Amino acid sequence: MSTKLIDASTASSESSATAFITTPDRIDGFRVFKVVISSAANVLLQGRFHQDDTWHTINTYTATGAESVALFPHMRTSMDSNNGTVSAWLDV
Repeated sequence: MSTKLIDASTASSESSATAFITTPDRIDGFRVFKVVISSAANVLLQGRFHQDDTWHTINTYTATGAESVALFPHMRTSMDSNNGTVSAWLDV
């Protein structure tokens, strides 16, 4: 396993930013997701089964934290209302 940085955004003037990764083939189950929010922000973690699928919301974060999440073939973070730095990692 390795930890992938999904997003490391600094967006004091942006209203939103999105980062995306494709997880390795043949890995399923649950993995650890960690988000570090230095200031006010909403970070949305989403997953989908294939590129034509719609995005499914896994969780929304407003503070630094870590938890076990379902692993999808495609994962992304999306943030809004950011006034500082947001970093997000997924252990795959």
